[in-house]
Amino acid sequence: MIEQCKKNKELEKFQFYSVDPVDYLQENKDKKFDIITCMGLFEYLSDDYTEKLMVAITDRLSDNGILIATFPNYWSPYRVIDRFYRKITGSESMVPPYTPGVQHKEFKESETKNKWGDYGIRLNDSVYYNFRLIPKPFDKMFKSIDLWIARCLQKLSRSPLRFLATAMVLKGVKNV
Repeated sequence: MIEQCKKNKELEKFQFYSVDPVDYLQENKDKKFDIITCMGLFEYLSDDYTEKLMVAITDRLSDNGILIATFPNYWSPYRVIDRFYRKITGSESMVPPYTPGVQHKEFKESETKNKWGDYGIRLNDSVYYNFRLIPKPFDKMFKSIDLWIARCLQKLSRSPLRFLATAMVLKGVKNV
């Protein structure tokens, strides 16, 4: 992804650094962490790499340590419309990826909860955010309305209607 970002003219003024989280966690085998955060990460990882990362996280996370991670919400209407659009048009995506050429996955809270459980991490909290309902390209045409809707719906972040959000923050605790 860094190589893709370096090609973007608008990002030329920035410096990019890459730290492999699995390598970092393995290099710090003598350390335990009370909290590990993974923000905007899992959606870009292959299944094999996710497996390696979860093993490393579980190994480095202290007993009762906390894992906090963000995930794109599979059930969001915004994402459902995008999948439907791709299916009927054969197009790559109505919602363009943030970085061309980089695959972007979506997640279901229930499946993530089960997968974390396989690594001894119990999901104990979830908060949904980014209540974007107007799909691209219409969100740009109606930006103020889109943002107003998102702000109004943010109060649903823990309600049964939280599925309307495009993303979620999940918090889990390592079982002792």
